[in-house]
Amino acid sequence: EVQAPSYHLVCKKCGAWLSSNEIERENDISIYNAYKKKVGLLTTYEIKEIRAKRGMSQRQLAKFLDIGEKDITRYENGSVQTRSIDNMIRLVGDDTAFKCMCDCLNKNQNSKK
Repeated sequence: EVQAPSYHLVCKKCGAWLSSNEIERENDISIYNAYKKKVGLLTTYEIKEIRAKRGMSQRQLAKFLDIGEKDITRYENGSVQTRSIDNMIRLVGDDTAFKCMCDCLNKNQNSKK
C-alpha cells in the first residue's frame, strides 16, 4: 500500500472533476514512483537524471545496458524495473562504477579486433 499525490482538473463554474489523458498519466507515474520509493528502486525522474548526467538517449542507455530501448522508455514512464536493472542503472549514475564499466567495454571491444 502506498500513498501518492494525485492531480485533478476542476471546473471553475460547477466544481466537477474533469479528466485528461495527461493528468491520468501523471497520476499513474505518481503512484508508480511512490511504490518504487517504498521498495528502494529508482523513480522515473531519477532514471531520467542518470541518463541526462551521462548525456545518453534512451537508445544509448539501453544499448549500454544491453536491454531493449522500449524497456528504458517504460521505466521512465512509470513501469517498475527489476532490482537487477535498477542496480545496473545506479552503476551508470556512479562516476567510479561508470568509468570501470566503460573501461571494461572498451577492453572487450579491443580484444575482439
